[in-house]
Amino acid sequence: LKHEPCLISLAVEGFYDRDIDTMKFAAKMEKFLEKGREDELVCVSVKMSRAMYAQLVQQTFRAPKIYPELPGRDWKEEYAEAELGLKIACGLEMMYQQ
Repeated sequence: LKHEPCLISLAVEGFYDRDIDTMKFAAKMEKFLEKGREDELVCVSVKMSRAMYAQLVQQTFRAPKIYPELPGRDWKEEYAEAELGLKIACGLEMMYQQ
């Protein structure tokens, strides 16, 4: 996303328009969360429009089992950041696998 910021729109679109078939890709996370490297999640800033942000925030989503545990809901800011990152990563995975 740092080198190709236009990919954020594809990630949001992939996540927002997900269906049962594309969710299978998100459940495996073969490309964007390699097995054994789950602890290598990092914080980055991502630029997107307000509309894209709203699309991500308004969608309810349960993290795939392979995804690292999100911070507790008591940590509101950290939880919101991690959940947003989860949705972007899943959207990228779904778009990549299609």
